Amino acid sequence: MTAVEKAFRTGRLFEWVTSGMMIAIAVTLTVWPKSSEAGSFRLLVQAGFDSEFLRLGFFMGGLARCIALYANGRWPLIGPWMRAVGALGGATLWALMAAAVVPALGQIGSGALAVAVYGSLSVGEIVSCHRVLAHGRWQRPR
Repeated sequence: MTAVEKAFRTGRLFEWVTSGMMIAIAVTLTVWPKSSEAGSFRLLVQAGFDSEFLRLGFFMGGLARCIALYANGRWPLIGPWMRAVGALGGATLWALMAAAVVPALGQIGSGALAVAVYGSLSVGEIVSCHRVLAHGRWQRPR
């Protein structure tokens, strides 16, 4: 079994998917910058997040998460902490995105789907953070 296969089979699939999603969002905002003016991203821009900040934030966050997920199995002392911090950061990001969309809920149905998706992602990240803190390997290898 390769390292990538093992990573996907040891309960980190959700974290890999959200990390990849962050990078994909950054690529989308790079290739099509006007996409931040549509859908729930329009609401984020109106809340004060500019397209450049979103692009860089998603790329750096996704890349950092990928590094942390890879390091989790390679560095038994630091890796689990990196993974937990990444999951907590992801939970915070998705919760802030949901909160930025909430003011639009007064409009007819606008933003309701985004709040549900971002809120669910935030809960999933909290579960991931709990899982790594509860079950991480914290001792020095012998």
